[in-house]
Amino acid sequence: MRVLNGVSGRTALLVTEKVEPSRKNSDAEQLGTRTVRPYEFHVLLAHVQPALTASPPIPPRATSEPAAIPPGRSRGPDAGRVRQWALAQGLTVSARGRLPADLVTAYRIAHPGSSASTTAS
Repeated sequence: MRVLNGVSGRTALLVTEKVEPSRKNSDAEQLGTRTVRPYEFHVLLAHVQPALTASPPIPPRATSEPAAIPPGRSRGPDAGRVRQWALAQGLTVSARGRLPADLVTAYRIAHPGSSASTTAS
């Protein structure tokens, strides 16, 4: 609820004592806005639910543990080893962040016997 100096199409209710024609009353009538006297407003206000003082509790999130890895699969090769290998091969690789899939694939092809070469998905 807000107290304003004018009436617009968004005004839901005009509380006024004035009976004589006024700009607000004529605007309210033109826009179809309900007009009530202060005593009527008091009655209406008694039936309005109070605003919440506090937000309802937020349920806890699921644990942040990583999903289980199916047997026979791994999350992939160690990112540090892949970066080191890529730099030794003369490839451009960022110092941080996710490794490009084609770079990981190239590392796996170059290291077929390592345990980190199993596919991850």
